[in-house]
Amino acid sequence: MNLSTLGIPVLLVGIAIVLMTLWSTRLMSARRIAKPLVQPMLPAGEGMPLLPTAELKPPNDAVLLVQPGGRLIYANRIAQEWFSLEGRKLDLEDLAQRINPAEKLLGLCASEGQTPLTFAGGLLRGSSYFVPTNGSRAMVITLRHVQSDEISPPQTGILSPHAEVLAELSRATASSLDLEATLKAIVSAVDRLVPADFV
Repeated sequence: MNLSTLGIPVLLVGIAIVLMTLWSTRLMSARRIAKPLVQPMLPAGEGMPLLPTAELKPPNDAVLLVQPGGRLIYANRIAQEWFSLEGRKLDLEDLAQRINPAEKLLGLCASEGQTPLTFAGGLLRGSSYFVPTNGSRAMVITLRHVQSDEISPPQTGILSPHAEVLAELSRATASSLDLEATLKAIVSAVDRLVPADFV
C-alpha cells in the first residue's frame, strides 16, 4: 500500500470524526436550550410538599405575584379572601385602592423593600422580593397583619408610621402659607392616620 492510497481513507475518517463532533455538540446545546433553568410554577395545591404538613402552621400572609409593568398574575388563598378576589379578574389598581397608602403598595411592586400599610382598619407589613420567572423577573409581595408596636420597635429610634405622618404634616403646613395646600396636607394626613373604615 502506498502513501497516497492510505491518505484518502484517513482523510475520510477525519472528516467523519469532525462531522460527528459538530453534530453531537449541536445536539447537546439544543438539549440545554430546550430545558429551562427555572421550572414553570405549579398552580396552587399541586406538587408534593417539601416538609410534612402536620407540624406546620397554615400561612397567614397574603402573597401576590406581580410581573413587570404591574400585571398581577397570582394571589394566594389568603389574599383572595382579604380582597374578595374569588372569581374576579386580578387587578393591581383595584387592589391598591383598598390599601392605604396606595402609592407605597405600588412602590413595593416596583422595587424590593418593606413598608407599613393599612387595610380594613388593621396594620399590615408589606414586603417585596424579586424572583426569576420564565426568563424575566417578577415581584413577590407579602402582606402580614401586625400589631402597631411590631411596625417600628421603640428601641430602634425609628419613628412609628403615625409619628412619620404627623412629622410630614408639620413640615407641609410650615412650608406653605397657601390655605388650600395646607388643607390638602391635613386631609391627606387624616386619610393616612385614620383608616377609611373608621371615618
